[in-house]
This record gives sequence, structure tokens and C-alpha cells, in this order.
Amino acid sequence: MGVSGFRITGIEARRHRRSRRPQQVRIDHNTTVLSIRDAGKERATVEYRYTVTYGGLGMVQLEGEVTYASGDGGTAKEVQKLWERDHKMPDGAAEEVHNAVLSQGSFEVFVLARKLGLPPPVKVEVPQVKFQKGKGEARGSTAGPEVA
Repeated sequence: MGVSGFRITGIEARRHRRSRRPQQVRIDHNTTVLSIRDAGKERATVEYRYTVTYGGLGMVQLEGEVTYASGDGGTAKEVQKLWERDHKMPDGAAEEVHNAVLSQGSFEVFVLARKLGLPPPVKVEVPQVKFQKGKGEARGSTAGPEVA
């Protein structure tokens, strides 16, 4: 089953400088598992911290929880017991949890970064329509593309 139930419990975001945006900013992403506890019925609650730093320009940090249910990374009980013993997760479970936090958290960070005037944390490509002028003869309908 894997990861479900992404929830944010805390947000910290700030822009350090009021100057204009530098030409290039190094954007670093870091996900950290803070704790894992039993949630019953082969589920575990994983507390995380997701931090995006923009060099000296600013930072955005999210804290929250995701629910891990037995999946490719092992059973929730095994994951919790290994965490209690060694503060480690099986590779498969760790991959599922960190990827879920990155994918869901990036959308939240994107909105916060925009409000603070920081660059987006991920590259965003917006689809564009291009018309070719003077290339051959139009055949059939000359109507433009349908946009929904």
C-alpha cells in the first residue's frame, strides 16, 4: 500500500534579503524522518521535516506526518521496530516515505515561495502553443487548437 495521508503540522518560511533576486540561487532540498510510531492495523505514523533552502536568500520548512502502511518497503511493524532499535528504515520504506514528502511538500513550498518572492523549488514547464507561419498550405479546418 505504501504512503498515504500527507499532513502538515507546522510551517516556517522566511526571506532573508529585501534586495533584488540574484541571477543564480542554489536550491537545496532535505527530508528528515523525526519519528515513527504505531498507528494500528499495520500502519505507522512517520513524522517528517522537509526543508528547502535558497542559499542566503531564504528558506521554507514544513513539518508533518504521513501514514505508512505495509508496502514494498516492508511491514509497518518492521519499519517501526527497526526505527526504535537503530533509527533507520528499510531502504524500500525510506524511499517511499521520502519521495512522498518531496512530491507532496514541493507543491506546498511552491506556493509559499511564490508569496515570499523566492524562486520555485522545482523547475516548472508550462505547455505552450506554437503556430507555424508560412509552412505549406493549410488543409481542412483552419480553426485554432482546442483549449480546455
